[in-house]
Amino acid sequence: EIERIDTATEEDVRGACTRIQYQILSGTITKDIAGEILTAYKSLVGTDEHARSVVRSSATAEDLLRASFAGQHRTYYYVESANLLEIVRRCWASLWSAEAAIYRAAHGISHRFGAMAVIVQRMIRSEVSGIAFTADPVTLDPQTIIIESNWGLGAAIMDGRVTPDRHVVSRLTLRVRERRVAEKRLMVPTDP
Repeated sequence: EIERIDTATEEDVRGACTRIQYQILSGTITKDIAGEILTAYKSLVGTDEHARSVVRSSATAEDLLRASFAGQHRTYYYVESANLLEIVRRCWASLWSAEAAIYRAAHGISHRFGAMAVIVQRMIRSEVSGIAFTADPVTLDPQTIIIESNWGLGAAIMDGRVTPDRHVVSRLTLRVRERRVAEKRLMVPTDP
């Protein structure tokens, strides 16, 4: 399936991605890998039975000089130990969303070398969250840092449900060159 995507039409890519994701989602995580994930999770959350985590993707081609996969791979919030392995599997499968595959093809990134790491982070109660771009993602100016923020969790920024506050910062002086405060009508709370 992966080898055929390189020369497929967009419609065929969508079909192939559906089949690849099905294989990942219906497959079994080996006992060794599942054990390592659950042991690491227990180390992360300790004895807190009510702990919640964020499970997020980190693909090998996610942040390149000329391409950014922001929002194309999945992030899951409010994850508990009971559904952790299923959510990790969904995160892996998001490497093969049709949108991500089409974006890779449009930027000349080979599908055969795509890989997905999954990061599990403990959720913290956040009143404000943000995303920092170490270079302007539109102009690719390496001397500009862009910081976008919103109330609550950063989920609404990542999936485009809000227009966040935006701060343009000079990398050399760390001076704020531009500030735009948006009208924020949505907040993703720490607790579901």
